[in-house]
Amino acid sequence: MENNNQKLKKMNIRLQIKGLILTVCCFAYSSNGIAQEKISFTWKGRSFDTFNHFGITAAYAERFIIDWGDGTPIEMRTGTGDLEYIIHSYFDTNNYTVSIRGTTANCFFRNLNLSNCQVSNLNISESRALQYLFCNDNQLSNLDVSTNKALRGLNCYNNRLSVLDLHTNTALEWVNCYNNWLSVLDIRANRRLESLFCFSNRLTNLYLGANTALRDLACSGNSLTYLNTSGCKALRWLDCSHNELFALYIGANVPLESLFCDNNHLQLSNLYDISAEINNKNGKYFGQQILPKQALKIGSSVNFSVQKEFGGIATVFTIEKEGLPALASDYAINDGIITFYQRGIYTVIMTNSAIVASYPAQVIVEFNVGNVGIADAVQEIAEVKIYPNPTTGKITIRNEKLGMSSEIEVFDAVGQVVGTWYTTPEQSEMEIDISHLSAGLYFLKIDGKTVKVVKQ
Repeated sequence: MENNNQKLKKMNIRLQIKGLILTVCCFAYSSNGIAQEKISFTWKGRSFDTFNHFGITAAYAERFIIDWGDGTPIEMRTGTGDLEYIIHSYFDTNNYTVSIRGTTANCFFRNLNLSNCQVSNLNISESRALQYLFCNDNQLSNLDVSTNKALRGLNCYNNRLSVLDLHTNTALEWVNCYNNWLSVLDIRANRRLESLFCFSNRLTNLYLGANTALRDLACSGNSLTYLNTSGCKALRWLDCSHNELFALYIGANVPLESLFCDNNHLQLSNLYDISAEINNKNGKYFGQQILPKQALKIGSSVNFSVQKEFGGIATVFTIEKEGLPALASDYAINDGIITFYQRGIYTVIMTNSAIVASYPAQVIVEFNVGNVGIADAVQEIAEVKIYPNPTTGKITIRNEKLGMSSEIEVFDAVGQVVGTWYTTPEQSEMEIDISHLSAGLYFLKIDGKTVKVVKQ
């Protein structure tokens, strides 16, 4: 018979062995990369008569904790599998950092709703199972979703975002990022994306590729100069109005039903091609296209011969001077080429009934005809220097404050692209050669602004 001391000794040995096994198992669990989900954000407390709240979906029956960041006891909760809103009172308007962490292995967060919560900072890098994020109407200046590869829906509109990198988020189906400060947006990797609303930003570049699932695209109210949707084979609704587009390509096999492209710099020739690609007459809103203003010497001509006729129908040229019909002695027009003989502010309006649309196209350009000097021909950008101007060939472009945009385009007097150059973000100076171009007035598109250059 064993005495009690021997039994206790053997029991302690067995417990120590079990503890060692448990420790080894826990180490193996951690080393396999199974990490607890975690979310943190900073927000402002609300007034005494209300409370802060956010919405979250945690896996059913899995446990998580919330540290409200104000010294109150940590709150323990159990997931329901559905979206639930959790409230907390701070009784002041100070900033607090909230931390949410899963305490069981399978506590994954699928949905996070922080809409209109006065959030100034958000970290979801350790919430890799997150599928839907609503962080709109806040004060976010940065949003990193690079580790959230399961993300399917993103609402981040009405913030202060200047960068949004989505290249790892290949599962995205919809993105609403309008009313931010974005200058570049690249969705070429987002092949499942069905809807993108990125209007009212500062976009100079929107990179589209084979986005074959994209059906709805709203990119109005930006500074885009070029847009090509030919790879978007499911696109049915496009609003690219109120940009600075000189070129818009839809694509012959794109089933577009509604297009809004008014208030750009598009020529009748471009609009005629687009009109032929869209069968729905009532879905075409072309409207006014305002070309860049030009300064000309008396006796100079502008060539609109490419715009003079479409489908056998002649373009109507209406020429006004100082808001009234111009006199026959003020100008001459021959085969689409207009020559100005008298000093003044002229407005040329071009229309063509072959371009069928519910909101017909009207291309408008203003000419300031007089004794043009360098000061009239050049639009200054404070941080960008262009020299020599006028030039006989080569031009140096230097940005003394920041690196230049990734693309520099040169347009002729009627808005046709005659040259494109590419830069790197760290490049602050570049030389371009336009010696092959005819003498005349040209426009350089740099950082969303149009700069006039005279080629002698």
